[in-house]
Parts: sequence; structure tokens; C-alpha cells
Amino acid sequence: MVHDWDEPAGLSSWEGAQYFGQGNESSGQRYEVRLSVVPMSAATDFHEGRSDQYGVEPAELGAVLDTVLVDRVDGEAPTTCTGR
Repeated sequence: MVHDWDEPAGLSSWEGAQYFGQGNESSGQRYEVRLSVVPMSAATDFHEGRSDQYGVEPAELGAVLDTVLVDRVDGEAPTTCTGR
């Protein structure tokens, strides 16, 4: 989830925490990461634990803005994911 998602007017760039697997046992796995824009009501409901009313994940309600493939490697991962 993007930090400060609930204040979209201030998001000329973004940063969020992403976790891909656990430790070195997930090394070699590939992940597709999508940045999506979703209705504010869906994001708020998801954040407050009410997302089951939609029948799908919140990201499926919006449009994909960007996609990147990530390969998990051995070692410690960075704690943030930054983009523009």
C-alpha cells in the first residue's frame, strides 16, 4: 500500500512498503507488482477491514497505471518501494 494513500492530492510521487517472500527460502521467485488507482471508497473500506462487500480485491476495481516484475534474491530486502 502506498504511504499517505488517504491524501492523494499530495502524491506527486509515492512510497510504500512491499514484502516479497520470507528470507532466503523465497529466493528465485518472481513477482508482478502493479500500481493501480482505485476508488477512494474501496481503498478506505479495505484499510478499515470492510473490503469483503465488493467480492473482489480493491485493486481489481481500478485501473493499472504501471507494472514491474521483481525477482527475489538472497539477502535482506529494502524496506520501501519508491516511485513517481
